[in-house]
Amino acid sequence: MTEERFAKPKPRRWWLAGLLSLLQPGLGQIYNGQALKGTVIFLVVWVICTVPVSYMLVMHLSVSVLLVGLVLGLAVLAAIVADAIVCARKTGGSYSLKPYNRVFVYIGVFLAFSLVSQVESWVVKTHIIQAFRIPAASMAPTLLVGDHILVNKLHGAKRYPKRGDVVVFDYPADPSKEFIKRVEGVAGRRRDQEQSLFSERRTGTIGLCHLLGQ
Repeated sequence: MTEERFAKPKPRRWWLAGLLSLLQPGLGQIYNGQALKGTVIFLVVWVICTVPVSYMLVMHLSVSVLLVGLVLGLAVLAAIVADAIVCARKTGGSYSLKPYNRVFVYIGVFLAFSLVSQVESWVVKTHIIQAFRIPAASMAPTLLVGDHILVNKLHGAKRYPKRGDVVVFDYPADPSKEFIKRVEGVAGRRRDQEQSLFSERRTGTIGLCHLLGQ
């Protein structure tokens, strides 16, 4: 029965190949019998998303540059989907199933690719850049409730914060909470030696071990 299944030609559905590539770049190519090509496509997209995108966000590039990057990314995705559709059409009705042309294999590949993407997301969030939403008005008017910010964790790891920097840190009394504040003073300087940046606000001290980024 298995040999008959693989020997019998079964055409590739072009819409399914395109949908699979849209859900996970490279999966449509695997569906078309191009396992190596699909894996290479996924790895290339993974590298493109990890290095250049993180670099653009960390370097505080202009909105126009970020939009260009977004358009290019969408163009790459469109090209991958189009390639899967074209290759599926080219096979016509003469495609012979490969051993990996099974539903559970597609699901396994999707989950594996998704796991790699989640690990990538964790690495970026933990060591490179992380998005935060401002929940309170303690930093108003600089930051308002509901504002979204990107915290550069590479920057925080490279140098000590300076007076006036805005930093995000784990609250020492409860590390599960993350605070955002402006640096009022640094080690080696007494507070009475400098004019306060915000004399009406309460101040406190944190260790560098709690600093997440700037």
